[in-house]
This record gives sequence, structure tokens and C-alpha cells, in this order.
Amino acid sequence: MLLPSGCGFDPTGSAGGDDGGGGDDGGGGLLDSGGGPADAGPDGGGDPPDASGCAVALPFAPSNFDPCVIDEVNAPIVLDETDGAYSIDTASGVLQIPGGGQVTLDSIVVLQDGAPDLMVVATTSLTVAADVVVGVDGPRGMVLVATEDIDIAGGVSAGAVFSGDGPGGDDDEACATGRGTDGEEQDIGIFVGGTGGGGGGFASSGGEGAEVDGATGAQPVPGGQAGGQASLVPLRGGCRGGDGGDNGGGGGGAGGALQLVAGGELTVAAGGIVTARGGGGSGVNFEADGAGGGGGGAGGGLLLEASTVRVDGAVTANGGGGGEGTLLGDNTVEGQNGLDASTQRAAGGGGAGSGGNGGDGGARGADQGADGEPGNSSGAGLAGGGGGGGSAGRIRLRSVAAQLDLGPASVVSPSPQ
Repeated sequence: MLLPSGCGFDPTGSAGGDDGGGGDDGGGGLLDSGGGPADAGPDGGGDPPDASGCAVALPFAPSNFDPCVIDEVNAPIVLDETDGAYSIDTASGVLQIPGGGQVTLDSIVVLQDGAPDLMVVATTSLTVAADVVVGVDGPRGMVLVATEDIDIAGGVSAGAVFSGDGPGGDDDEACATGRGTDGEEQDIGIFVGGTGGGGGGFASSGGEGAEVDGATGAQPVPGGQAGGQASLVPLRGGCRGGDGGDNGGGGGGAGGALQLVAGGELTVAAGGIVTARGGGGSGVNFEADGAGGGGGGAGGGLLLEASTVRVDGAVTANGGGGGEGTLLGDNTVEGQNGLDASTQRAAGGGGAGSGGNGGDGGARGADQGADGEPGNSSGAGLAGGGGGGGSAGRIRLRSVAAQLDLGPASVVSPSPQ
């Protein structure tokens, strides 16, 4: 089915539409339809559709991209190999398959103003089987579009892993004020120590990186500021945490940007997970006396929109915890990555020595990252401060033709828009 040649585009996705339903599941395996990304231009343009209409038929106007600029629709994508993880690279459109194979998906690139570029991949249907893990990485945010249904029974991650950003995370323009501040070196004469790094911001602000205990006039460093739209238009991810001071721990990576669009039903089944978690800040190398812990990274942006959105599993963009500071070569603990299937806050590192504990990451009900804690100096030196926790990210669930269906055991963190 083709949309009329005059199909319109509302970048906010506010235009509704009749319930076009889904189609039958196309089934089958994964087809390589060839081709690589094509630049769609600053306005999401590219080559205009021919007079017969658009290649991508959706019963509503999606957010952030014009379906009429997509020339090719990939065959149904069924991911069901459990002997390893799949991954999608948003720089190349290459899907790595467990066992060493790969497929180059047809895709386009949409440029956004003040937010990361997006790689858009369209398919007839997308199935992620139970016990299957799909990681998305690369410099661009990811948009996966199915003209029929999306069924996720396994895991899809656009999240950070400690210092590594998720796809499109920590964009220079979007995070101009959202990155956590790097820690500072502070001293009282013969002793020198470092503050923790500030947590990254997104839905709220990141936690402060704690000051060095005992340093005259020592002050915490700020976390990143809140930013971005609740609508996730434009689509963007979170911001990374600051590094700890005095050669301290590295800041946690930013959660990425992921949009899933289905013309029919988009289902996250019980046991299924879609995440854009923030990364945990690092603890301090044991040789770095008195150094600060890294700030946690903010959770990213998740936009799920379809004729019907059903969630029985988990959709999360929790912030990462800050790393623990150190004193005189203490062992330290890094902050947790944002939790994938929980509304609980990711714990900051702590308890291994005299350095300050890291702050917890943001999650549902407590979006802001918690502040790091000063260390416990004992006269032998200065104890580095703990890193601030990263803010929670943003989640938008848009069920166009029906009321949003959240199952009784579903987990959505932070609260959806």
C-alpha cells in the first residue's frame, strides 16, 4: 500500500490518523537489500517521492522524519539468534549478526538542528525474539521504522556502558550546558586532592561532584543542566558525566537516542527491554592518591510511537551512578550503569575506602542525579570527592489510534510523556 502522493509531514508527530492497523507478519529471515546511508539533507529532504506516493506507508505522521524521503524498505527483520549479541552501527548501517555475519541495511540520514543526526532504517516488520540482545551504537541516533508491527521480546539497547556513549549521545550542540563539569584540583598546601566530576544532565540536572574534604574553601562542582523537549522533537540523547579531578575517574557515558515507529502494533513483551541507560562514572586508579570519582552519565531519549503501543516489559532511560573518590591509593568502586529493568536508582560507587561515595543516578520519581559525597580525610592526605549521579533521560510513548496499554508488571522509568 502506498500513501497518496501528497502525504504530509509534521515533525512534531502531532498529526494523528485513522487506525490503519498492522499487516500480517511478513515472517521470513533477514534479507540484505544492499545499499548504505544516504544524506537526506538538513530539512529531512532528499529526492522527492515519485507521483505514485511514498515507499513507507504509515497511518499517521511520525515525529522527526518525513516517511516520503525513504526510497527503500528492507525485508522483514527477524532477529532470533541467541549465540551472541546483534549490533547496529549508525555510522554505516551495518547489522552485525552472531557468528560473524553482517548485513548492510538500506537507510537514510536525517540532519537535525541542535541535535544529533539520525539514521533511519525502514522495514516491513521487526521481531526481536526472547533471549536476543541487540545493541545500537555509533555517532548518530537511531530510528527503526516498521510499516506493520514491531515485536520486542528480547533486549534492544541504545544505552551507555560506563564511559562509552550510546548512539547519538553527548551531542555537542544538545549538551552545550548538559555535560557534567570536570572535577577540580584543590589543596591545603602540601596535600592535593580532586573533587568528583558532576553528573550529566537531561530530564533534570546531574548531581554535584563533591568537594575535597579538608581543603580550605573547597567547593563542589556542578552537574550538567536539564535540557531538551519532553516531546523528543528533535530526538536526542543524554549528556556524559565530568571526569574526576586530580587525574580521577572518567565520567560515565551518555545514554543514546532511539525512536521506534510501527504502523501497526509496537509491543514490548513481558521480559522484553528497551533501554537508553546512562553509564556509571569510574572509580579512581589506586595509584592516584586523593583523586575524585567520575560523574555518572545521563540517561538517553526513547520515543516509541505506533498505532498501538503495548508495554508488558521494561522501557528505561535511567541515569548512571557516580564513581567513588580515593585517599592514599584506596581501592575504589565505580558507579553502576543505569538499571535496565527497574525504577530503582543506579547506585554510586562507595564503601571501599576513605574517598567520597558517588551519587546515585536518576530514575522514576527522582529524575535528578544525587550529589556525590566528600571523602573522609584523616590527616595523611586529602580524600577525593565522589562523582555526582547522572540525571534520568526522557521517554515518550505515543499510541496514536488507541489508548496506551501498560501491563500491570510493566516498568517505565523515568515517567513517560
